[in-house]
Amino acid sequence: MTETPGHAIAILLTEGVDALNKLSQCFQHDLNLAAVIRQLRDVMRLVHGQLGAQTPTTAQYRLIYPFISWYNKNAASSYISISEKDPTVLVFLLHMYAAFVTLAVALPATNLPLFTTFRLRAIVEINRALEQSQGLQCLGCNVLHRYYELADFPLHAVQVYQSHTTA
Repeated sequence: MTETPGHAIAILLTEGVDALNKLSQCFQHDLNLAAVIRQLRDVMRLVHGQLGAQTPTTAQYRLIYPFISWYNKNAASSYISISEKDPTVLVFLLHMYAAFVTLAVALPATNLPLFTTFRLRAIVEINRALEQSQGLQCLGCNVLHRYYELADFPLHAVQVYQSHTTA
């Protein structure tokens, strides 16, 4: 049986909400990252509840606008962490980009292909970097999360985006 695009998006949003919910526990030691993760989770939950409704373009942008400030606020420290391949920052970015890709599919007015292409590539490259590491030593759960445990939602977001935009 073939999935409809709306069904695939609903599944991806549910998967994203679950992944971000778990991740918010892992990042509870970093209030800024945990807050962004929870906000993205809540936006995805809201979008899931509105699937199939005609959401005006301005409303679609209002949902994602608050997350733009994260780039400006933490840019200097995150560049250092990224270059050092800090697993916490890489996992955070992996899921944040996956959430934006998911929202680009669910809220088509927000899909700016130039930025989405950058995020898709970032997901693939971050996943490669995490494959080379042990994973994320989680301070919230006190366990080591292997990269493949963390990559399901982001890689599924790439797959759904690609199948949705080529359909």
